[in-house]
Amino acid sequence: MGGSMGYCCSITTPVHNHLSPTPSKPHAQLPNQRWEIAPLKTEQANQLAQARGISPLIAQLLINRGIETS
Repeated sequence: MGGSMGYCCSITTPVHNHLSPTPSKPHAQLPNQRWEIAPLKTEQANQLAQARGISPLIAQLLINRGIETS
């Protein structure tokens, strides 16, 4: 079976986990990516939060996803 091999507690018998993924390219590198943080729109988030009765944090998340009207 594919998967990783591990040991459980003090048992010395190898455990094969068929649910563990086996990489197709074990030495492959991740693509060069960078997180971009959206700018805060505090006033707009506060207005949306107040109009909809939601927290400013949730309002900011909605704005970041393009939902900007109340």
